[in-house]
Amino acid sequence: MNLDEIARFIWFWNDKFFVEAESGNYIWSDPSYPNGNNTIRPYKGTCKDYCESSGVEFGRDKGSHRIAEYCGPYVRFVEDQ
Repeated sequence: MNLDEIARFIWFWNDKFFVEAESGNYIWSDPSYPNGNNTIRPYKGTCKDYCESSGVEFGRDKGSHRIAEYCGPYVRFVEDQ
């Protein structure tokens, strides 16, 4: 994943967004919400898997965006899941 990549963002009613990119799936913690820390972590599963593990029926599609434009240039990539 890189900041110029285009990804689809799905919001889960808190600081978490599921991010679908060509390079893989990720979870972004949006710092504009309480507990958000502006990190992106790899996620080894589908959006459906994330819904089930989070106990949420669905997320809200926020569209496809260039990662740097949506997350900002200072997002931090974290390798652990």
